[in-house]
Amino acid sequence: MIERRDGDIVNLASVSDKGPLARRTPYCASKMAVIGMTNTLALEVGPYGIRVNSLSPGPVEGERMSRNFRLEAERRSTTVDEARAAFVNRSALGRMVTEDEVGQAVLAMLAMPGMSGADVDLSAEMVA
Repeated sequence: MIERRDGDIVNLASVSDKGPLARRTPYCASKMAVIGMTNTLALEVGPYGIRVNSLSPGPVEGERMSRNFRLEAERRSTTVDEARAAFVNRSALGRMVTEDEVGQAVLAMLAMPGMSGADVDLSAEMVA
């Protein structure tokens, strides 16, 4: 990229880097580090025409979250639907983001040649 004087780097962070999340210290710290690395690298390679940004998705629909809802339902002696609803209701949009939306966000970031050193929140405004 330096030789070509052009390129894009998109690092994957998380909305967990925006605030505390109980019992997730290593994960949150690592995602905060991704933001710091993104900002610093953007400054270092920007003069070579390389753009560096990060994407911070919130919880993404899929098997991992389904497993989490099953475990939460067992822990609280509720149904999976109740556990899911309690979680999703913390989102301003009342839902989680999808894998397709994550891909679309990366493509949108790549289509903005003036953006570098930015972190894009893609969380349906999920409150941690």
